[in-house]
Amino acid sequence: MAWGLAHRMGYNPFNVGAVVKPSKIRNRFAQRILPKGVVGRIIHHARRPREFALLLTMYATGTRVSGLSRLR
Repeated sequence: MAWGLAHRMGYNPFNVGAVVKPSKIRNRFAQRILPKGVVGRIIHHARRPREFALLLTMYATGTRVSGLSRLR
């Protein structure tokens, strides 16, 4: 897309994007999602109430560890 624009604007003598084809990317997102039962076992095996609250918050809100670690 950007290569075609660069060509139309005169920055490139030819459209590189028309020649180069991107490789297919397999979507593996579904393979990374844990089933609800596994998530429940992880949450309920927390050793301390703080860990339980953090895990439950992460699961309920979809927050990543990096985002949750910034909370005060």
